Amino acid sequence: MEESSQNDDAHQRDSKGILGDVDSEISDVEGDSDEEEFHWEDEDEDGPILDANTLLQIKNNDPILTSIDVHCFDHCIDGEDAGHFIGKSSHLKKLLVKGESMEWDDRFIVRTACLLARFCRGIAQNHSVEHLQIRCCDLFVGDASVKDPKLTKIQTFIVMRLAHFFQHNVRLRSLKIECCCLRHKSTLVLALVLARKSNKSALQRIDLSSNEIDDDAAKELIESLNGYGSLVELSLGHNFIRVKGCAALEKLISSPTSNLKELDLQSNRIDDKAIAILTRSLAKNTSIKKVDLGDNYGVTDDGWQHFFTCLQNPSSSIEQLDLGANRIADQGITSLGNALANNTTLKYLDLSSSSSLQSPVHVTADGWRSFFARLHNSKSVLQDILLSGCGIDDEKLDILADAVNNNSTIK
Repeated sequence: MEESSQNDDAHQRDSKGILGDVDSEISDVEGDSDEEEFHWEDEDEDGPILDANTLLQIKNNDPILTSIDVHCFDHCIDGEDAGHFIGKSSHLKKLLVKGESMEWDDRFIVRTACLLARFCRGIAQNHSVEHLQIRCCDLFVGDASVKDPKLTKIQTFIVMRLAHFFQHNVRLRSLKIECCCLRHKSTLVLALVLARKSNKSALQRIDLSSNEIDDDAAKELIESLNGYGSLVELSLGHNFIRVKGCAALEKLISSPTSNLKELDLQSNRIDDKAIAILTRSLAKNTSIKKVDLGDNYGVTDDGWQHFFTCLQNPSSSIEQLDLGANRIADQGITSLGNALANNTTLKYLDLSSSSSLQSPVHVTADGWRSFFARLHNSKSVLQDILLSGCGIDDEKLDILADAVNNNSTIK
């Protein structure tokens, strides 16, 4: 326990050291969030591309232009000017920075980082953007001794400017940073800023998928989200979350102020110990509708048997469950059938590639027969079940056909 406490203190010092004098860099801005309905599908749609024409619209603060996609900077598009104009805009609602269109290989990474840094210096002053997406930009703040010191300094500046934006903008509803190599230190910066944010009522969606976030940094990040009562979607897939991150999630999910509805933890490092922690929290939760635990190969069949008990709780609210590409065998699938027999909420279940015949752990014909037998004349409301890649041969297909014919809900 003493060693764990010392490690936690070290991580806190680490994050504060990265920020430096954060109080002089980042201002607390109070404000009311916009109460209009939030449409996720609008947030995910591409907007007009930043070019000479749209740059002029932004400069003139054109109320018609509410969304912009930044693909690259060139001789026609000055990153510093674009950032400055966006920073001054009062009508822009959605900003998407697509790093995959920029040059991040070793020959150009410093130049690209410089252009992005100048851009971020401007957007840090923006107050109107509600949806921010950053994809495939290298935001890794590493050790200057093993990286180009100049690049480390530039990337630290970028992260600091983005941190300023997160703290300064009280209208931000959706934050998506994907495939940006946040890793440990950049995640700690984000965690500290989110923890210190004075207005926590606007943020509804956070997606930090595919950022190589380790378990310690995930713990700090998740703990920083306590008090964000409007947060309904949290996506942390394709990272390195283990027991500490899941323990922090248990506290977050169990909080009386939590209204989380969607949780994505696919492709992490979750094992039996971590899944047991999640099971405790999900068994008591009444708000979460969608859970993605696909491709967590560290969980054994015993771990899944324990997890499925949370679906037996009468208060379970999960309607969609993704368990694709996991190690589920006969006992696990039978436990799932037992749980679903009395479950009245789960409508969508993804078991694809969870029982391939090529895998040493897979469901046999007897296992599927046991699973579907428990759904006959049950309370289950299951409508859709995905079984692609599960090694469904002719014998199992006959079992599946019989199950569908004898079940009034499965489509």
